[in-house]
Amino acid sequence: MKESRRGLLALIISLGILCLPAAPGPASANEKGAAQRLEKLRGNPEKLRTFLRKMPKGTDLHTHLSGAVYA
Repeated sequence: MKESRRGLLALIISLGILCLPAAPGPASANEKGAAQRLEKLRGNPEKLRTFLRKMPKGTDLHTHLSGAVYA
């Protein structure tokens, strides 16, 4: 009985650890540079539009193979 309780407790702890949200890491130099550039361009709609159109979008940033392949 003790063995099954230990196993169950280990399983619960393992699942709890796996379900914890990942802490965001520090911003990279690219992120900081992009944020600074965005702030600089906020007052100029034409340059801001050009900047935002060049930014990666959608699957450029994040893709799951199981959801990206259409049958």
